[in-house]
Amino acid sequence: MVVRRFCRLDSLDGASYFSVPISGDVKESVNESLLFVQRFLKSSGKVGSVVPSSKYLVRAIIEKIPFETSATIVELGGGTGTITDALVKKKNDKSALLVFEPDDQFFGIIEKKYSGKRGVTILQKKAQELLSTLRKMNAGYADCIVSSIPFASLGRKTSGRILAEIQRSLAPGGSFILYQYTVFTLPLILKYFRIRKFSYVVRNVPPALVFVCSSKKHAS
Repeated sequence: MVVRRFCRLDSLDGASYFSVPISGDVKESVNESLLFVQRFLKSSGKVGSVVPSSKYLVRAIIEKIPFETSATIVELGGGTGTITDALVKKKNDKSALLVFEPDDQFFGIIEKKYSGKRGVTILQKKAQELLSTLRKMNAGYADCIVSSIPFASLGRKTSGRILAEIQRSLAPGGSFILYQYTVFTLPLILKYFRIRKFSYVVRNVPPALVFVCSSKKHAS
């Protein structure tokens, strides 16, 4: 369906209007971007960016996930589903994807999008509830955990608790993949994990560092 939206341009000559056709998909994308800005301004650091992840950042994350050996994949911070969408498309049919999103509005969006998809469970839960949730679902440990959590904005104490929870929830040999916008949290991350590889994605707002980690607890 295509709707017609009237847009206003403020110029030196005064205000003028023009109409442009906006498809349903574009309208949904614009609405989600505006919601991201709103939640960023109101979230007190719980949303790390003013816009959703770019396709380049999503690609950098997805290409590092060992889908063929991951029976249980966890995403922490589903947002509006930018990374979730790629995970749903790429995951093995037999694997389980658990998406954690505590924000009411973000949760509503991704639940509507992915509820009923085979092997996909959308949960309105915090990252601190990860291990207890896995146990309640008899899911064992996570083979891969993908995180969009902005640790630099949460403070050392909260970040430490979440990282410890992720470490406890990760299967031996599992991968913890996260992206950050700053290196300030690296010392805390290195307390729990070893960084196996990393990449820098310039084509994102803001540019992001992507890390692939393994747990120090399981290291030989």
